[in-house]
Amino acid sequence: MRAATLSSKGQVTIPRAIRERLRLKPGDRVMFVEREDMVVLEPVSGSIMDWYGALAGQPAPDWQDLRTDVMAQVASETAHEGLVNGEAAHG
Repeated sequence: MRAATLSSKGQVTIPRAIRERLRLKPGDRVMFVEREDMVVLEPVSGSIMDWYGALAGQPAPDWQDLRTDVMAQVASETAHEGLVNGEAAHG
């Protein structure tokens, strides 16, 4: 566990061991993620190439099924909105 002191400007120095473990270097961006009663420091990737290969081995989505599901959901919501707003066709 590492500790750091908060400056009057709200700044802290990330301990060297943490910077090395996260491979952080000057100019890198980090994100503070709130989780329950703690805050987690996570590196932010600056380039799409940092994500290259991240999904390797994952199955490709079935775009046709996804499109059909989205269209059905939109149709359902549109029909529901029409009924709620009294715009249903009377037959």
